Amino acid sequence: MRVGFFLGVTFFLLVFFASDVRSEDSERKGVPPVLKGNLSALKADPGGRVVDPMEEIPQAPRFPYNSLGRRDPFLSFVQPADHVSKNLPPLQQVALSQLKVIGVAWGGGEYSAMVQTPGGKSYPVKRGTKIGTNQGRVKGIGAKEVIVEEPYLNIFGRTDLKEVVMKLYSKKEGVE
Repeated sequence: MRVGFFLGVTFFLLVFFASDVRSEDSERKGVPPVLKGNLSALKADPGGRVVDPMEEIPQAPRFPYNSLGRRDPFLSFVQPADHVSKNLPPLQQVALSQLKVIGVAWGGGEYSAMVQTPGGKSYPVKRGTKIGTNQGRVKGIGAKEVIVEEPYLNIFGRTDLKEVVMKLYSKKEGVE
């Protein structure tokens, strides 16, 4: 084991030090030789005049940037949510994704629904009821669904409304 390791290291070192980086082939292939001398010799033009390297670089024109009407690229898209207050009704303390529609009823000329929280408590909702942690409102109730409209900030910082459809599932479909 040690002999093989020793031979491998020896072979690697032999190959590494035996190779000549500054071979004559590299000089023939157009690789310029290393010039020895002072800096003024390197700056000298073949015509004999001294050239300042900074004079030959043209300056690019400055691009005028107008940030008027544009959003700040360093601001986060996600605004920190206000903490959930204990004074809010139970339906506004729970996210919409955690609520289940467990029943829909027709009465008084309109639909009303029953929504269950993760804790197992049920609450009635009708059109206009505030629901969810994002100030959502029940927009409409159908025979098998509750449609909630939630405000959100789009990428331009404006408030838009999105519709979230909460479907009524039967016990056969996995609702407990």
